[in-house]
Amino acid sequence: HSHLSFADLAVAGGSPGLPVAIVTTEHGIARDDLVYHGTRWRSRVRALAHTARLRRADALIAVSRSTLDVVREKWHPAAHLRAEVILNGVDPLVVPAHRSPGLHVVSLARLAPEKGLDHLLEAFALVAHRHPDARLTVAGTGPLQQQLQGQVDRLGLSDQVVMPGFVDAGEVLSAGDVLVQNCSYSLLDAQVHGLGVVASPVGGNPELLPSHCLVPATAHHRIAEAVIEQGLNLEARPVLDHGWPTVAAMCELIATTYTWVAS
Repeated sequence: HSHLSFADLAVAGGSPGLPVAIVTTEHGIARDDLVYHGTRWRSRVRALAHTARLRRADALIAVSRSTLDVVREKWHPAAHLRAEVILNGVDPLVVPAHRSPGLHVVSLARLAPEKGLDHLLEAFALVAHRHPDARLTVAGTGPLQQQLQGQVDRLGLSDQVVMPGFVDAGEVLSAGDVLVQNCSYSLLDAQVHGLGVVASPVGGNPELLPSHCLVPATAHHRIAEAVIEQGLNLEARPVLDHGWPTVAAMCELIATTYTWVAS
């Protein structure tokens, strides 16, 4: 059972002739290939590689309907391949979070171009202008760390923005009021912790967030408005559907797939 691109290709390339069944999970695929691959020819080569390795797979799991649609659109899996959507499971907190209004904005992401953190800083500058007590924690490490720190300085936000590097996600979510994220599994954890959530309307995000939480990454004024609304109005914060799977329920569905491919 492989996850993520390198492992997917390694499993497909290293298993011919072995008496094994292959399951692959797709966590998210950008509709715009240039987000990750940089050039058209590199995107084309990678797509052909994934099309070929799916010929070795016995089952494909996608974490959202959107992801499965993109797999079919870009990689053209065989019609007989078992393909299904199994949502990411998340468990409720043992002790429910007690929340109060506030404007501590948080982000949990690799500091990389595809995460859109430069837009988050521009939007937060608008929040900070209206609410000087607002704070932003940009957690994570990555190649854009110095560039983003420079942007913080240019925007005059040095007293309100901290970039602590890698930190425990639970600690950040427990301390924050609103998570702003392009696309990440932390969107689920944030809802469990009672945070507000502002995310781009991409991938599977519309399948797990209400429409008022979805704002394009470049719409800085709209992001700022959504942050302020959810920070100060607890009723505006999203709540996961009652039927959303727990981790145990997700694992049961995956086990069912294992049973099918091994029979």
